[in-house]
Amino acid sequence: MQRAIGPRSVITIAGTRWEIVEFHNNIFSMRDVKTDDVHNMSYSEVCRELDVPPIFDRRISETGKLEIASKSERERLEEWIPRVEEIIEGKPESAEDYRPGYNPELTTQGQRVDLMVRQLNDAGISVGKRTLERYVAAYKDSGPAGLLDMRTTRKHHPLDGVHSAVLGCIDAMIADRLYKASIPWKVQATNVILMVKEQFPDRDFLIPGRDRLIAAIKEKTKGEEPKGPAKRRRTARNAPDWTYHGMSAIMPGSETQIDNSRYDVRARKPDGTPGSFTLTVMMDKCTHTVLALSVQESGKGAAHAYLLAQALSPAEARPGSDELFNPWVLKGRHLPWASLLDPEEVAKWETRRPVIRIFRIVTDNGRDFTSKVFDSACRQLGIVITRCSTRSPTDKAMIERFFDTLLDQFIAYLPGNTGGDVNRRGKDPDNEELLDIEDLIILLDRWIVQYWQNQPLDALRDPLAPSAKPVSPNVMYASMFPFVGYVPLALAEADYISLMPVDHRTLQRDGIEFHCRQYDSDELRLLRMHTSGDSKLGKDGGEWEIHYRPTDPRTIWVYVPHEDRYIQCHMKEGRFDNPHLSGVWRIAHEFLDNGYVIPSAEADEASASFIKREVAKIRRAEKQKKAAELAEHLAEIQGMGGPATRTTLSEGSPAGDDWDNVPDYPMTAHGLDRPSPESDDNGKV
Repeated sequence: MQRAIGPRSVITIAGTRWEIVEFHNNIFSMRDVKTDDVHNMSYSEVCRELDVPPIFDRRISETGKLEIASKSERERLEEWIPRVEEIIEGKPESAEDYRPGYNPELTTQGQRVDLMVRQLNDAGISVGKRTLERYVAAYKDSGPAGLLDMRTTRKHHPLDGVHSAVLGCIDAMIADRLYKASIPWKVQATNVILMVKEQFPDRDFLIPGRDRLIAAIKEKTKGEEPKGPAKRRRTARNAPDWTYHGMSAIMPGSETQIDNSRYDVRARKPDGTPGSFTLTVMMDKCTHTVLALSVQESGKGAAHAYLLAQALSPAEARPGSDELFNPWVLKGRHLPWASLLDPEEVAKWETRRPVIRIFRIVTDNGRDFTSKVFDSACRQLGIVITRCSTRSPTDKAMIERFFDTLLDQFIAYLPGNTGGDVNRRGKDPDNEELLDIEDLIILLDRWIVQYWQNQPLDALRDPLAPSAKPVSPNVMYASMFPFVGYVPLALAEADYISLMPVDHRTLQRDGIEFHCRQYDSDELRLLRMHTSGDSKLGKDGGEWEIHYRPTDPRTIWVYVPHEDRYIQCHMKEGRFDNPHLSGVWRIAHEFLDNGYVIPSAEADEASASFIKREVAKIRRAEKQKKAAELAEHLAEIQGMGGPATRTTLSEGSPAGDDWDNVPDYPMTAHGLDRPSPESDDNGKV
């Protein structure tokens, strides 16, 4: 029962004893026991200022033990609680009248205990007086929970009874294994035993058994995975030791997170070979909107700067933005969201893509995010960069969760899926009908705009009504717009292009060659074969600065420094709308893999051998022709009936490859018996 105070109660406040005189309208009238001074104080003030706060009955705090009791134990309590209550109060709580011999006004508690013992024994329930007295005392102290058999609810902590020296060795072993390979639990326990024996040879304490040590190690390494992945163990150990609290994103753009991860799918690189790529994503924390994405063979600061350009410009306002890269290829994929690729659906959802002004970006400490290019771009746009703790992915939990969702809801449907782990990898994903990397990027962008942005997310729930349905990123942005009151203007075309990745090429008569593709524009006709004049690009400024979009190779932009403008150049002969293009090149690559083309590493050797062999044949043919003409001429001037035929050396004969070493046999004169080398023993040719 709860402790109560009223008239004549004495309480202590700030070291002074007060006697309650009167309580009226929630106001205590109190008298100082020593000085008889009278003071009035409200009920809430008295409860707050009491030196010894009100003590509740212990039975209230012990009731939680009833939840962990077994079913049979709770059934036993249902039988004993009324009996104990009858001994203490004279009758169970649910009874109206006293049974004979249990009226507390006529009997003592000891008499009621003796009577209950006799009645239970007569009913065949063997119980002693001492047991009942113990039940009564436990009930008074802890309520119904005091009647539980504590052997069924007692819990032992894994570290109970383990000597402090052993615990110290466990900590040392855990620290030593932090950057080493994972090992089984029993090996860890053995290492601890050896460490204890080495450090405490004259110990006066026992070393727990292996099972106890394993339980202690598991307790000391909760969440650190000492037997699991080594990377997860290091990440958990590096987590800060303070209470976790995230900075609330009160409006769109107040915090954006950017991170990259290896794309768990194989795709065809521009050279036609399969490869893996790195996906970089920028997300808004308030609305969970994916602002921009980039797919590269490796993360680079220049590519991340291009993410800023994407985030601050709607797709319609981006230079060179038009229809899908290769709609025939994308529509040929039997994907759950294939209908979203129709031009009508694209136009419908593209206009709803949020454009959010970025105030702060949270990144990790990778070289690509600490590059001068990315840092300079953020400074120019007035964006603050916040670095995460080293090896602490929990600082960007939202975007890490997005990568997991992407693996389950997008990558799992693609050809070339590697499963994200070598243990889940297929036999040969490179032999599947892989997507080109450009098509893969376009498809991912469409999935984000038309699926992710309109999908209800559990993270977007009303904290005041958590049972209500979640909302989508687009709905969250539209709901917050009245409180933001503005939208950022898109970047100018020149600013957008300047944030694209940069390369340098010479300008030839037929345009520019970039990544084995030819680009040209009519505006380049006065600049062909000229230098840019930019002193930063070599001694004579021979190369020109070009900007390109990693997601679309159809267009590049050439910067003209003396005019401070960009010239847009399109790829020549770029028929990407051909429905058979992908299939043709897929078969061509199969021929290449099957050896129908001489490998480039052997091409020079094969070419030299071919030329040498053919030249030798030509020389032999010419010498044969000259020898035949000479023989005919000699026969004619000597009056012979016909030229003597000279034996042609066959290929592979000792002199077949060197006509200069062939012996010069004289021609046979008419009437002589000496046979020529070309005749047999009878003189017949």
